[in-house]
Amino acid sequence: MLEVKFEVEGLGDWVDNITSEDARLSIVEVKANRKSVSDLIEVSSEKINPEELVRHLREAKDVRVNEFERVNRNTMIGTISSQSCPVCSVFSGLDCFLISAWSNGEKRCNGVCLLEMENS
Repeated sequence: MLEVKFEVEGLGDWVDNITSEDARLSIVEVKANRKSVSDLIEVSSEKINPEELVRHLREAKDVRVNEFERVNRNTMIGTISSQSCPVCSVFSGLDCFLISAWSNGEKRCNGVCLLEMENS
């Protein structure tokens, strides 16, 4: 296995809506289906009610927000569906395991994944 660290810019409105609000976004899991990519994400902030962060997600035109549950005072976890998130689309199509992906207000996504390497 090969550990790969990455940084991607231009993720779309849904990431910008969350990270511009002094919040942390973590992509926990990515799954592909026929028409879109489904992500399990965590949103949190020390300064903003996490329900407000989910409201910002609902305002984004490039994702559909599914169920969200409050984990603690500062954090909610739930699923979204997207047809246009480049990071999620890439990871759903690769033979890899996404260890973590996150954004801290810089309008870019950082992450770590494991790629399976075939013996040559």
